[in-house]
Amino acid sequence: MMSRDEWIKRAEEDTRWDDGVLGRDGSHAKLADMTKAEEDSINATVGLQMISIRLPNQLIDDFKFIADTQGLRYQTLMRQVLARFADCEMKQMASEAASKQIAKIKAEDAEMERKMG
Repeated sequence: MMSRDEWIKRAEEDTRWDDGVLGRDGSHAKLADMTKAEEDSINATVGLQMISIRLPNQLIDDFKFIADTQGLRYQTLMRQVLARFADCEMKQMASEAASKQIAKIKAEDAEMERKMG
């Protein structure tokens, strides 16, 4: 059973982890020794794929600034922005396709009414 002092110490340490005092710099992290297969397996599990892209320095600096103000890493922010953009574009494309389909059906109905009428 832990003593009162041990409980207090543990609670203070938990708070330091939650507040980011611990765990957010290199002294609290160690690169894992992984094989390429293990790394690929992890990436597949989380659905991520590493890519290489050249971006203007100013754009990267802007993302870093914005991410910092939101408490994010800039790569995370870039993923979020790209996901939002792709989601909106897919919705727009679906909406346009549906509109074209509706227009086609209406034109076919009008043609049928003209022939019958």
